[in-house]
Amino acid sequence: MIRIFLIPFLLLSYLPLKMLYVFSDWLASFLRKGMHYRSDVVNINIARSFPQLNYKEIEQTAKGFYTYFCDVLFESMWHMSSSSKKVAESVCLSNKELISQIFEKQGKIIFLLGHTGNWELVAAALYQAIDFNDPQFSDTDFVCVYKQMSNRLSNRIMEDYRKILFRKRERAKAVEAGSIIPYMMENEGRKSFYFFLADQSAKKTVRSTVTRFLNQDSIMQSGVESIARLQNIPVVYVDMDRYERGKYRVTLIPICEESRATKRNFITSRYAELLEKSIERNKSCWLWSHKRWKVRVN
Repeated sequence: MIRIFLIPFLLLSYLPLKMLYVFSDWLASFLRKGMHYRSDVVNINIARSFPQLNYKEIEQTAKGFYTYFCDVLFESMWHMSSSSKKVAESVCLSNKELISQIFEKQGKIIFLLGHTGNWELVAAALYQAIDFNDPQFSDTDFVCVYKQMSNRLSNRIMEDYRKILFRKRERAKAVEAGSIIPYMMENEGRKSFYFFLADQSAKKTVRSTVTRFLNQDSIMQSGVESIARLQNIPVVYVDMDRYERGKYRVTLIPICEESRATKRNFITSRYAELLEKSIERNKSCWLWSHKRWKVRVN
């Protein structure tokens, strides 16, 4: 059933990206003007995060968000059938030599990024940047950590989507966030790259910390920091700059090379700083439609 549902999107993925952007423009206009999709949430989040913006600038940032949001949807759809060459043309990794330098020390790296740019394309770009035929990376896994969605239909669609993508990535694996620690313990001796998506959190848990983020006291989950410390894994922030439509520039920024040597919450706080800079550079390019501050911090 789900595979049948995905067939129209798979067929659309063979269209040129420029043509898909026509559909993206229509959908963005419909969501913004027709449905007013989460418009209050988007505007309030932007206004609180950037108090220096006037009403017109907030409106322009929100308009840019809807365009960006729909572009990510159609770019991710296009990615189902895009070649490695096409992905490389869309995503430029500026300092990929850093991967080899850091990986050499521990045989593992955690790549950490937020929902900025296009996280599906950057995962593909990072995978392509690694030469798995090189003896340094032989028998190395590329593990994408995902969070299971609460909606069963959406979750099964995403599972099938990942299966389509992973057909082109022999070394790639998908592990649900709730299972990642047992997986890492079981595979402690294996060389691995771990790809995590993490943003500011809407709720406080035992693995969270409060930091100043986007002009607000914000809850940040520190689970990735705990995982990194578990095996002393280097953590690298993935900065993705959307400098024009369909074009991304990726820069790898080391957060730490020995996780256990850092002070508590350093990794989480440093990540928040880097993510904030990425968002401030491209204010529209973050998922503003989430209720990120529904729990206010006193």
